[in-house]
Amino acid sequence: MEFVNAETREQLSRAEGLLEVWLQTHTKMWKTAVEHDSLETLKSLRQLLSDIYYLGEGEYAVPYQDTELGKSGEDEPNFSQYKQRLADSFRRRLTNLQFAAYAWGFFLSKDGNVSDSTLHWMLIKPITEDFGSVQVLSEVYFRMRDARGAANSWEQWNMSRELDRNFGVATTAPATSSWLLSFYCSALVWVATRTDWSLSDNGDPQNSPALKYADHSLNIDPIRETLKSYNEEYPLESFLDDYPVVEGLIGYFDQVQETFKQQEREWTRIQPIDKSLVKRFAEKANSRLNDSTFRAALTNSNKITEVDNLDDEDTASFDVTGWYPRRLFVETGISTVFSDTFSPVLTRYREFVIDQLQLPTQRVASYNRLPEKLDDIIAEHDAELIITGDSEAASILRNHEKSNRTSHEQLWSYLEYSGTPVLNDVGAEFLTLVLFEAEFKYKETSTGTPLSIDYTAGEDVQNRQDTNSSSDTNPSDWVKFTLKYEAAIQSEEQPGIVLTL
Repeated sequence: MEFVNAETREQLSRAEGLLEVWLQTHTKMWKTAVEHDSLETLKSLRQLLSDIYYLGEGEYAVPYQDTELGKSGEDEPNFSQYKQRLADSFRRRLTNLQFAAYAWGFFLSKDGNVSDSTLHWMLIKPITEDFGSVQVLSEVYFRMRDARGAANSWEQWNMSRELDRNFGVATTAPATSSWLLSFYCSALVWVATRTDWSLSDNGDPQNSPALKYADHSLNIDPIRETLKSYNEEYPLESFLDDYPVVEGLIGYFDQVQETFKQQEREWTRIQPIDKSLVKRFAEKANSRLNDSTFRAALTNSNKITEVDNLDDEDTASFDVTGWYPRRLFVETGISTVFSDTFSPVLTRYREFVIDQLQLPTQRVASYNRLPEKLDDIIAEHDAELIITGDSEAASILRNHEKSNRTSHEQLWSYLEYSGTPVLNDVGAEFLTLVLFEAEFKYKETSTGTPLSIDYTAGEDVQNRQDTNSSSDTNPSDWVKFTLKYEAAIQSEEQPGIVLTL
């Protein structure tokens, strides 16, 4: 065998290529044997793989600290260690192939394409003898969830089948989320029931392979949901003499999930805050403010001027403090999505501008009196823009006979009332705000990034009384952010009016 005799990296590379072709051939043979329900062929293939000694563990070197091919350990492996890692990789892929073949047989048996006798043999022999524990089954399944490229050739099996059945048009879920998942869960219950598995004796969640292959994310909800469905109907129940073990396995995965969360919390607490993620957070906050209806209206109507420096005497400011999970600002290799709407910032910004402009407030007796009130204001002032902050007020104006669907693209307005553009600022606390065609000074040092961001890791915050978290929360789980805004706003004449109920 060329792999056994390889003594140089070049020879080993050539042997690796031959093994790759050999594995592809075996993949086709296993798949074909299952699809043709050929039990004798499956038995022969299983026996053939059991005789392949040259891919055995420790055949060329003692187990290396990092046995996954392609991952780097603390030191560069020598030739024997590299050869062993290569053997380990192919051995795992062969194990994955067998598991996939049995799973494929289980899947096809639901349509009657694989006989009960073949399925029963799979359960009694290879599943019981080769994958005969919750630990081994989980090791293989979670490793297969992690497989990519040539290492998961079985991924296309169901897609190819559906394309053939549906004349070239088909969609399928990933194998580890569909037919492989179903088989894994069914095999778990089978093995747990046959071996009298119990959570108290065998279910240490800290040793679960799920944690070994969890790279800062672990989704085992589909496993738990599938197991829960077995309380109603277990697909292999006809092959069992005892009632299937289900609840213990559900409890086991509940504990695995909690163990993962705790490990991630502990890991996150000691990680540095990633400045690039803070920068993205700042960009998100500024984008959210700039895109808000109230500010966009001021920007698009050229009310805001950018200057190099602000006069200290005319400058006013506000800041909003918030606590955010530290995990959002730790590099995990998983894309971070900031879903915060920054509502407190938008609310405070509206209040700040209205206060600085010294806009007077008038009350409206009811929603139905709003059009009449607006008519009076428009008659007395040169109204430039109407901003509704209440959904009912917006609805009344939208359906009023004096309203027209007219585009004012510069203001992002597509409605006008009595010839005045109308915008709706969802979330604003006022009923309606009317801006007049009046000049006022509104200066910022950066209109693109009006908010400045400051942050402090939770463990470095001296006074944590302003956090909304409970007193027993670890401060290292959080990051304190302060979003500050400052501007110089002055008006010598009344630039608008605010209407409230």
